[in-house]
Amino acid sequence: MVRITKDEDLLGQRVDGYALPFLYDHLHGLQDALSVEDLEDCGPIWLIEQPSDWAEYARIGLSEPFEDTPVEWIRRIQIMSSKQTRMLYCACVLMNNNYAVSIVFGDDVVEHRMRNMLNDLLEGVTTEYMSLDEFMASGASPAEEAE
Repeated sequence: MVRITKDEDLLGQRVDGYALPFLYDHLHGLQDALSVEDLEDCGPIWLIEQPSDWAEYARIGLSEPFEDTPVEWIRRIQIMSSKQTRMLYCACVLMNNNYAVSIVFGDDVVEHRMRNMLNDLLEGVTTEYMSLDEFMASGASPAEEAE
């Protein structure tokens, strides 16, 4: 599980390359919308990397397991490259009026017990598309932002 509040967090940890374009875009979108450089006081982005991460829901700040937690909204993002395609999800959980967490995860970490809840949340949600190849070719990266 990776906690992200600023660009350096994307640099300082081994982040799944397929998640990187979305994490970069989402982090910068939140920073711009909230006029902050660090999401520490507003709510971090959590990247769930493996199914066992869900057991640490309290570390994310949730009082109940994810599948029992009200979700404000969810996005479905298809990340494409010349080699493969992967599906990511980004769920927003409001903690209070001033603090919300984004939980980002791939199809590969969705546990069986969560599948029905996820399907219900995704009903009517349009899939967004991102290209890993275009992101890498654009030169946009957390390394450039940190310099």
